Amino acid sequence: MRGVDLKYRLVRDEGRTTGTLLALGSLVRGAVLWFVTALAPAVTLAAPAGSSPAVAPQSIEPPAPRRVTVPDHRPLVVVRALGHVGPAHLRHACRTILEHYPVRCEIGPARDVMTARAAWNDRRRQVDGRALLDRLFVDRTDALVEVDLTPLDIYEGTRPYVFGLASLSDRVAVVSLARVTDDFRRPDVTSANRIRKLVLHEVGHALGLGHHDDPACVMRQDGTPESLDFAPDDLCDGCRRELLRRLDLLAHPGQAYLDRVRGHLVRGEIEDARFHATRALHRFPTDAGLAIALGRAFLDAAVLNDAISLFELALHRNPDLPEAHAYRAIALDARGRPEDLARAREHFARAVELDPRWASSARGRQASALARAQGPHRSSR
Repeated sequence: MRGVDLKYRLVRDEGRTTGTLLALGSLVRGAVLWFVTALAPAVTLAAPAGSSPAVAPQSIEPPAPRRVTVPDHRPLVVVRALGHVGPAHLRHACRTILEHYPVRCEIGPARDVMTARAAWNDRRRQVDGRALLDRLFVDRTDALVEVDLTPLDIYEGTRPYVFGLASLSDRVAVVSLARVTDDFRRPDVTSANRIRKLVLHEVGHALGLGHHDDPACVMRQDGTPESLDFAPDDLCDGCRRELLRRLDLLAHPGQAYLDRVRGHLVRGEIEDARFHATRALHRFPTDAGLAIALGRAFLDAAVLNDAISLFELALHRNPDLPEAHAYRAIALDARGRPEDLARAREHFARAVELDPRWASSARGRQASALARAQGPHRSSR
């Protein structure tokens, strides 16, 4: 009763009616009655030895199955604003991507417009698209693809302007709203139609598709806002098949890290490449295939010590990987130290033993391994 009295005093002190006390008492009595009627039948006393229980045991229902969250391995595309672009434009871009491509999409943190300062051409009053992509790569997200929407006007090389630009190797894209809308806060019907096609086009590039001059394909090139109005807003059958093939290859969650490593290596930024390779290995510590892919990236860039170490790591995780043996043999042979050549022959022999196909292909791979390093391949619309 002390608890009830205290409750009563508090309620009375606040100027409320004494009916609250009656309601509280009724609530307590109701709870007790519910407990007795609901739970008492389920309680049975242990019967004496040799006697039969007075009440049949209650059947026990199996517990409801626990909900298991299945990881979503679809590649992630992040949409960001570069400068003052309204959330409505970003949501429209994300919806467009989700409706047409089998990927995930998120809206990432906005970039300050000053991010583009290093790419600004004061004489033209425009942004150099190639320089801008390089700048966006520096602090891009860990998503497989990042596409930035910006109100800035962009040019590329000798072209007076472009609607967008994408790097096929860095998987970074930018879409300029400067010539397709007057309202950077939210799209109207016309601008939404144009932006939808531009976003699909540039994300297609970032996922590995090239231009396709099919009038019924969104990967065709359109040079004016008016031509965008009548452009298709979907992939042709051939580009869709190619996209699905590429997405299957890019589905590994470590692919984004691998792209970052490759991007830094082709720019000669070795320490940055090592940093992101370490992040990848920490994130996927048992993935020997990822270690091999990272090793090949360093081998292509002729960073041989790192390549050899990565192939060795892959073999430590699985000593029977013919690919790891073969590429370690190539890297050791390329480094050319006296002790390397004998080890290279051992690894090559082991690779052929595990997979005889390496006997005919390893020489060609070895000859071309160091010739594959190339700068970022960009494509624009």
